[in-house]
Amino acid sequence: MDQTRNQLGGALAALAVLASFSCGESPAGDAPDADVSCADCFGPDASSSDAGLQVHDGGSTRDAGGSSRDGGSSHDGGSSAKDAGGPAPDAGATAALRFAFTGDTRPDKCDDFANYPSSVMQSIVAGMRSHQVGFALDTGDHLKVCKTDTPSQASSSAGQQLQTYRNATAALGAPFYLTMGNHECFDNKALCDVTDPVLSIFMTYINKARSTLTPYYTFDLPTPRGAATFVFLADTAWGPDEANWLEATLSHGDSSAYTVIAKHVPANDTAFLNGEEMPIIERHKFSLLLDAHTHQYLAGGEGGREFTLGLGGAPLANVGDDYGYGLVEQQGDGTLKVTVYGVTTGMPIDTKVVNPN
Repeated sequence: MDQTRNQLGGALAALAVLASFSCGESPAGDAPDADVSCADCFGPDASSSDAGLQVHDGGSTRDAGGSSRDGGSSHDGGSSAKDAGGPAPDAGATAALRFAFTGDTRPDKCDDFANYPSSVMQSIVAGMRSHQVGFALDTGDHLKVCKTDTPSQASSSAGQQLQTYRNATAALGAPFYLTMGNHECFDNKALCDVTDPVLSIFMTYINKARSTLTPYYTFDLPTPRGAATFVFLADTAWGPDEANWLEATLSHGDSSAYTVIAKHVPANDTAFLNGEEMPIIERHKFSLLLDAHTHQYLAGGEGGREFTLGLGGAPLANVGDDYGYGLVEQQGDGTLKVTVYGVTTGMPIDTKVVNPN
């Protein structure tokens, strides 16, 4: 019976996150938002399960519905993991890490619903799914609203574009984690917070629209070589709270086998990036730094650990480039193989290997 249960748990693990991610009750017992269903969160084939993760809430630890596992915890700097983006999909202690990523999926013109790059994103998701990834993530910019919109118009526009994006990613049949970009702010050149009419809508697609939510979050995932810590930053919602949270989160990640950082603005950007973020990151260990923003593919920054991939459907920066996505696969020797695919040919554009932390 135990063997059968373990086999079943392993089969479901790649599609599972804790029900508390967006579809369970909040710590205060409030019901989930009516417009954010489980199917919206996980895709049509995913389901919740006992992921065996531990949730860290302001220093205390409680069992989140199962026995604890090495590396299977979620941290949000003081709030519950539910408020910080939810626990990670549990790939099982023996499952090699395999996930996909892309970024910069938005129309060229503001509020242009008719030309949202749905077909591009659908092709990207189909490619990701063909590799049987356990989950996927993006690196920001899912929409574009007009600065001349009223706040109400901006909220409505953001909601329509994000729902179109969610409809495309649901076909993955596995969790798809979102990162905030500069266009998730009403005024995309200014810092914003959860009161922003666009960011407040975006937050419902990260988790649930509650005042305790933050657009930055983290989780740990067990792998055969040790824990992998995933860190999602919010470049354009930066402030002292996020700075303190990032320092603590990366300090935790220093003891993990891998730290994977997803953010929007590349490390060498001088226009959008604040002056505090990269110095904090560079004080700590990390295996991958994934970002976008420039609508192109670049690799080699930060000692070969940075991958800038903005091929998700926004207008491409270079003539001849292809839309695409990246695939990260844990190898038997513990390294991470990163392969970038174009959607037109389905063939690799580039392949590189990075070391653990």
